[in-house]
Amino acid sequence: MFEVAFHDADPMLIAENNLQDAQREIDRLRGRQLAWLKTVIRRKGIVRDGYRSLVDWTASRPDIPHVVARDPRI
Repeated sequence: MFEVAFHDADPMLIAENNLQDAQREIDRLRGRQLAWLKTVIRRKGIVRDGYRSLVDWTASRPDIPHVVARDPRI
């Protein structure tokens, strides 16, 4: 995952590449989360569990902070 720094490698370039790799990994994980949330929505898991909204369900069941569950950018 992380690049090995050789004696002539640019440490800033290595850091930038590692940051980009980490961001790609975060994006892949967010995509997996979205796929699971779609499954919950399709199977009406929110109503079945007695929650008023997907935000409430997400904040309580997967233990994601309410402010994060409500954030539309995520």
